Amino acid sequence: MAIDILKDHLKKGILKKVYLFWGLEEYLIKHYLGEIESRIVSPEFKSLNYVVLKGKDSLKEIIRTCETAPMMSKGRLIIVKESEAFSDSTSKKGKDNSDEIKRVCDYLVDIPEDVCLVFLETQANKKNVLFKSVEKNGLCIEFDYQKIPELIRWVVNVFSSYNISIGKAEAEYLVSICDPGMNDIINEIRKLVDLVGEGNHVSRADIDALCIKSVQSKVFDMIDSITNGKPSKAYSLLSDMLYLKEPIQKVSVLVARHFKIMFFVKLLSEKGYKSEKIAQEMKLNPYIVSKYIKQVGRYKAEVLRNAFKECMEIDRRTKTGRIDARIALETFISKYSV
Repeated sequence: MAIDILKDHLKKGILKKVYLFWGLEEYLIKHYLGEIESRIVSPEFKSLNYVVLKGKDSLKEIIRTCETAPMMSKGRLIIVKESEAFSDSTSKKGKDNSDEIKRVCDYLVDIPEDVCLVFLETQANKKNVLFKSVEKNGLCIEFDYQKIPELIRWVVNVFSSYNISIGKAEAEYLVSICDPGMNDIINEIRKLVDLVGEGNHVSRADIDALCIKSVQSKVFDMIDSITNGKPSKAYSLLSDMLYLKEPIQKVSVLVARHFKIMFFVKLLSEKGYKSEKIAQEMKLNPYIVSKYIKQVGRYKAEVLRNAFKECMEIDRRTKTGRIDARIALETFISKYSV
């Protein structure tokens, strides 16, 4: 994997002249960008040798900026954020920027030795001409959300760096209640570090007492209550989310997504698929799939399909102002609590 190549290069002190970092995992992008910066730019002269260009017009400035010599430092680090030059080459934006993109592609072959150019993008098309040019002359790395086992190991290691222990089950629980990005998880870890203190152990009670659950996790808990025939608890969880200003449309969409996944999990389990195979087929974490399997046990596949369709209808009618979203969700909870 490209990220393993980057890790190896950093250990050996090797740096490419051009990189493309893209993806949703902002924490890792920031981390590795910092690693590159520490090897190139002297902190006392950062203002002279660390340049950030933003937006699609930044392409016009790249060559001029790279040709400026470093001042009192090993080199210059040029960051280009969201240039939109790595999108589909057939798009209108791609055609509008075609001349600039070609100039940059040609320039990457002879970029100065004392310059490191890093493109930061949310999305990138691997067939894009600029992508191919960066790949040929440097390194392209996708930073997607990490898989659950990787996050669990990371959580354990972070706590260990503070001389604090946490069990695998507790680390897995912490990951499960947070949004998938590592920024969200590290914020909760820092709160727990302050609470627990050096030399101590993090318990599930500590996590419940201090950490904020993501809306996805709250919806999962609400669905658990529905599938366990506890509508009163489900109503309470819905009320809590609305009290905390969670958009009811978002809650409705997440409920629909949840029942859609439950429907397909039910179909695959009826075919005899085990949780590991279901996880592979649906590209879900096996730990989460095991929870879904428990939830679908009380329903027939047809009921789950109807529930998903009803959620979509609630969303549609809410957006057109034909029904009150809260009343509709509470009615849904009552109907599907078993």
